[in-house]
Amino acid sequence: MKKPFSMMMAVLMVLAMAACGSEPSANGGNDSPEATTVKIGGIGPMTGPYANYGLSEKYGAELAVKEINEAGGIAGKQVELNYQDSQGDSESAVNAYGKLMDWGMNVSLGCVLSGENASVVAAARDDDVMLLPPSGSADKCIEGNSRAFRICFYNSYQGAAAAQYIKDNNMVDTVGILYQSDNDYSVGLYNAFVAKCGELGINIAETQTFTASTSTDFSTQVNALVSSGVKLVFIPFYAEEASTFLTQARGKFADGVYFFGADGLDGILGKVAQDPTIANNVLMLTPFSADNPAENVQSFVAKYKEAYGATPDQFAADAYDAVYVIKAAVEKAGSTSGDALAAAMTSSHYCTAERQYRMPVPYGSQRAPTAQWTATAAGCCILGAQGDGPYITHVTCGKIVDLGISDVNNMGAAMAPAAHDTLAALLRETGTSPGDYDLIVTGDLGALGREIVLDLFAREGTDLSKN
Repeated sequence: MKKPFSMMMAVLMVLAMAACGSEPSANGGNDSPEATTVKIGGIGPMTGPYANYGLSEKYGAELAVKEINEAGGIAGKQVELNYQDSQGDSESAVNAYGKLMDWGMNVSLGCVLSGENASVVAAARDDDVMLLPPSGSADKCIEGNSRAFRICFYNSYQGAAAAQYIKDNNMVDTVGILYQSDNDYSVGLYNAFVAKCGELGINIAETQTFTASTSTDFSTQVNALVSSGVKLVFIPFYAEEASTFLTQARGKFADGVYFFGADGLDGILGKVAQDPTIANNVLMLTPFSADNPAENVQSFVAKYKEAYGATPDQFAADAYDAVYVIKAAVEKAGSTSGDALAAAMTSSHYCTAERQYRMPVPYGSQRAPTAQWTATAAGCCILGAQGDGPYITHVTCGKIVDLGISDVNNMGAAMAPAAHDTLAALLRETGTSPGDYDLIVTGDLGALGREIVLDLFAREGTDLSKN
């Protein structure tokens, strides 16, 4: 006997549905109920000119794994972490991915660099392994894989945000650009920056390019940019190449000229350690600052310094967060299957669940613990007079119940009284109880709002916790 599918409208919807769905696959990601560990793999340059990025991510992930294991692991299982050296090369990244699969990797932190990540995203999809790269920011580096997410903000957002910052702060009206034309990361930032400058009326007086094979001599580009007279140069490329450019540009530009980059410039001070003044007038976008006085940030910084004798950068912070996101997803899914984890990610309250649909997520802003973390989504159903269901038997219109919640970040508490009132009305009107339904689904409550609704019903002697 099918149980009814009821819908309440106005303030919220409560769906009481027959249990007719299918379970997600539990075969991917080397998932096994008998496994005693959760194996997390990562790929990135541990050696070579981009090693500062790879090592930072490895150390951040290691710190999180150590904390998690000391606290009992993930769902009682200890975590193993294995980072493979890609040397910053996409072909090496593919080989590294294969080694990690042979090792028995359950979940992947993807690759440090965007080009590397793009080279393994299809393989991870086919292997049912969830990818969660902390720093793969190129827009397309996780495309084509519904089990791929990212921690960092993406390049088209960064490029546009850079132009917007210049405009909002009245920095300049005219800019110059130098970018790496054979690098996905740099090209993506360049395209977004140029498009946004067009919208904002920022003039681009000079554009210069270079490639990996010409990244040791910037004399031509420096001369052209100096001759243009610009007061700001947008440099959307990595710290290794930026250190060479800035060293060769020193003393050539007029005083007060700014060099503006994105997250790839993180680590520039380490590259010019012989003379940090080379990085004077350099600005960059970053989702993390070790100077942030927030308690959780300073706790992380202190532990990282104690373990590695260095100040963490955004790559370390994003990798640290990524491991904790994996922990939450595995515990929610009860599995390391890529399909199961993707379902957990897109239904969770972690920022990655939004999958870049909402602007605050790629911006990387801090939210209050009670703030909603939702996906912008849509649903539909086709109504018909025949069929096996699920089917609609009753519609109850709710009403506003305002208990004076004024915190704009606490939608769950604001919505909970109305959710309780409307659901209680449905049960009264239909003469039913929670036990008559397989599932009751609401919108906009979040974790906190759900607990409030359960408590309101519990005070009336009704247990809704099993629905």
